[in-house]
Amino acid sequence: MSIDNGSLMGRPTRRDSYHNVVWGALTLVTWLSVGLFFWTLRPLDPVPKLALTVQEPIRAGGDLFIRVDYCKAAGYTPAAVRWSLVDGVTIMLPPTVVTLDVGCHVTTLILPSSPHMVAGRYMLRVDGIYQPYPWRTIVETAISPVFEVTP
Repeated sequence: MSIDNGSLMGRPTRRDSYHNVVWGALTLVTWLSVGLFFWTLRPLDPVPKLALTVQEPIRAGGDLFIRVDYCKAAGYTPAAVRWSLVDGVTIMLPPTVVTLDVGCHVTTLILPSSPHMVAGRYMLRVDGIYQPYPWRTIVETAISPVFEVTP
């Protein structure tokens, strides 16, 4: 009496087929998840052009009139905006979130200054913090040319 196991070894069972389908689906979902995650890490530039110019004359303790020449991509809103004056020492200005229109524009902003601003030469620095995804933060920085503050 002989048993022919060869015919059973060549055919996949129903369990083997389900096993292959489940593992194939898990592999596909894993690869799609990894691909989507890496896609979110691609280079993004919410504000490809950002130029600041502080309009003079400026008096110590007075408001700052800032000419902003920018181009902004659609779909980005800053989570925070940090304004500061740089003169060897950084003087933080009050946090003011400015929402710029989409596209390329030139506009004038009025920002309150700091009581710590005295006569001298300064540069204005702005850091726009964008968070397009919970795991990714983009910081856009612009620095103005040096300007004079009078007493």
